[in-house]
Amino acid sequence: MDNLQLKRYTILEKIGKGGMADVYLAYDNVLKRECAIKILLSELSNDAVAKLRFRREADAAANLQHPNITTIYDVGEAANRPFIVMEYVHGQTLKELIVQRGFIEKKEAVFLMIQILEGIDCAHKAGVIHRDVKPQNIIVKADGTAKVADFGIASIQGSIQLTQHDSVMGSVHYLAPECSKGHQASIQSDIYSLGIVFFEMLTGEVPYKGDAAVQVALKHMNEKMRGVREYNNSIEQSIENIIIKATAKNREQRYKTIQEMLKDLRVALEPEHLNDKKLILEHTPLSSELSQETKVFADKELIEPETVDSKLSLKNKILIGVIATSLIAILLLLISSLIPSANNKKSFNLSNYSGQSISEVTSKLKQLGLTVNPTYLYEVHETIEKDNVINTIPSANELVKEGDIIQLIVSEGTYYVIEDYSEKSLEEVREMLRTQLNINLIVEYESSKEVDEGIVLRQENLSPNEKISPNKRYDLKLIVSRPVTFQIPVQLIGMNYLEAETLLKEKGATVLFNAIDSSTLSDEVWEKTEFEVITRVTPTVGSSYTQTSGAIIELTYFTKTERTIVKVDKVKLETLLNDAQLIDLSDKTAESVHILNLAKQNSLLVMNNPDAKQKQVDDAYDNLLNAINGLQQIVVEDPTPEPNPQP
Repeated sequence: MDNLQLKRYTILEKIGKGGMADVYLAYDNVLKRECAIKILLSELSNDAVAKLRFRREADAAANLQHPNITTIYDVGEAANRPFIVMEYVHGQTLKELIVQRGFIEKKEAVFLMIQILEGIDCAHKAGVIHRDVKPQNIIVKADGTAKVADFGIASIQGSIQLTQHDSVMGSVHYLAPECSKGHQASIQSDIYSLGIVFFEMLTGEVPYKGDAAVQVALKHMNEKMRGVREYNNSIEQSIENIIIKATAKNREQRYKTIQEMLKDLRVALEPEHLNDKKLILEHTPLSSELSQETKVFADKELIEPETVDSKLSLKNKILIGVIATSLIAILLLLISSLIPSANNKKSFNLSNYSGQSISEVTSKLKQLGLTVNPTYLYEVHETIEKDNVINTIPSANELVKEGDIIQLIVSEGTYYVIEDYSEKSLEEVREMLRTQLNINLIVEYESSKEVDEGIVLRQENLSPNEKISPNKRYDLKLIVSRPVTFQIPVQLIGMNYLEAETLLKEKGATVLFNAIDSSTLSDEVWEKTEFEVITRVTPTVGSSYTQTSGAIIELTYFTKTERTIVKVDKVKLETLLNDAQLIDLSDKTAESVHILNLAKQNSLLVMNNPDAKQKQVDDAYDNLLNAINGLQQIVVEDPTPEPNPQP
């Protein structure tokens, strides 16, 4: 990203990568907000189709303004690589939410589905078919808001098409049957995908599974889908009916618009629909549009009809070859018993060709006058590498004659033996499985206070020593340790320090004591202090704490020290001070009143001093008593003048 002139945006970190683009978390320096920037991969910068398809996403979503659709802020190009700036949504994908919970409770599922439908409905009204509706493309915020994202393969009315017959390149688990057959995506194909998403929300799994995309696509076309009430009979029939109608294999039987589906969904849990009967769709022939040449699409790859036919009929062809070989062998035996000249052929025991290449074995057998069946039987083997011979029919050491037909059993590849990955680091396991492209690694995290971060605690789906075929797809789930995270309990304050330590250690935290010597406290504070109980916790109680390497929780408390406290008697001083407050000073001289006030102030200071000694109290008492006794009355002279003496 350094060579891109995206001056307005500060790239913060890379947050994702897809088949066409890298995604970065960025900061918009003009509007002062976070955003996500999706930019075409550098290796596709000269790919005209890729660039056109990338720009289509911007065109499809740029004018869609809806609270349930991620907003496009800006588009541009830098260093010949187009980019899209979009809303950064804090949350998790619906797929992650389903995996995390197992399934979504029906009321919440309806709440989320209504939002998703409203977002897709907005796109449909704008002439945009999403074509890749799946839980991975729906983001759920912490407040429960759902947002539809990734219009990367959307279809816009009036735009040129980038795939043969407008074939869908979306995920096969959510793909409508007509799209697997190569027909144009429509509102009904989006509705089908939405029905599958709703099914997965309520059950925790997709309705059709298979080892290959073709198998899943064929099941969507041919197999009846189980009802959600078979998984959970507490789900109302009205909800199951919505899924039945949305996922009808004949799109003419599906909802015509999202609004129709929304109308049913909004009232599905109302009392008047509690006794709805199960919807039974009548079997009607598919439209003439679906009777055209069938093309089945794997995940993001076009698979031609001939390939599908050959894969589907391979086992039959092999079986026919084996039967034909056996019949020929029987026929030859009959002929050899009836025609004496046939017995003139040279007989010998067949050698063991196990582990040798097809070409090498074929050459040797031909030199012996034997015929090799051109159709091989393939098996997975423990040790013999792919395309090497495992065995023959007839097998080694059996008697054969010149001209006999030999069937080769060839290795399809070696088994991979699953190891015990527990106690290994996640990165170590990733490296071990780097070449095993048929293993889909699923990682889930679990807090552990005993095990270091990033270590595999256990594995699921594939057990140690289990042998797996190189030609099938497997899910291996690893449960990996992560640091313990918890909220520091509020009740620690006032708890005995040893009990507090036990509580925190049970949660997996590292504890450090901060013991304060109580000998530094004054007598009065010392008397009021609770010893050996927690007075302060660092980090503060109520805050979130993650036990990483070097992190600690510090507990502060006072130790108890022995102390002899001599009680100071302030009762007499307090009584005298109260009496002094009641003295009428109106007829006292200013000087004596001033002396009294000073004595009272001094007495108050001594009374409020917790560290005052007895002598200070006694001195204050004496001073106050002397001041009270020293109060002097004001002398008022007689205003009548004395008479003048007579001359």
